[in-house]
Amino acid sequence: MRLVTFAVLAMVAAPASAQTSPQPTILLTIFGGVVSGHGLWTVAKQPLLFGTSQYDTVRISQSIEPTIIAGAGATYFPSPHIGFHLELSYLGLPVDASCDSVFFHPDAERKNGQTCDDIRQRSADGWINTGSGAGIRRAGSD
Repeated sequence: MRLVTFAVLAMVAAPASAQTSPQPTILLTIFGGVVSGHGLWTVAKQPLLFGTSQYDTVRISQSIEPTIIAGAGATYFPSPHIGFHLELSYLGLPVDASCDSVFFHPDAERKNGQTCDDIRQRSADGWINTGSGAGIRRAGSD
């Protein structure tokens, strides 16, 4: 009889306050994605000063090429409620600058042609981003 009473009491007894559900102390995250390319802006006829009173005309534009995004993060909880987060991500964002001659006056030095060449060479390939922070986790529920 004592054994049956003990078994019934053990099954219906609530967990003690020291018995809580497990909570993770470290959370790891990975992510990735794709960025579709698109045009940002275009100026069809941009005048450039040639000499003192004449103008050359160029077409300039800028666009984003298709690329990837990838990263990883970790959050560490040294205590049940306070956590620290670190993240490292790569955003490949190639920007393509374009400059085309609409009309150039004859120029032995090709000054505006060199300006267009310089615009075409200025592009960005992407960057690596790092981040950190702290967070608060609410009390766990049983």
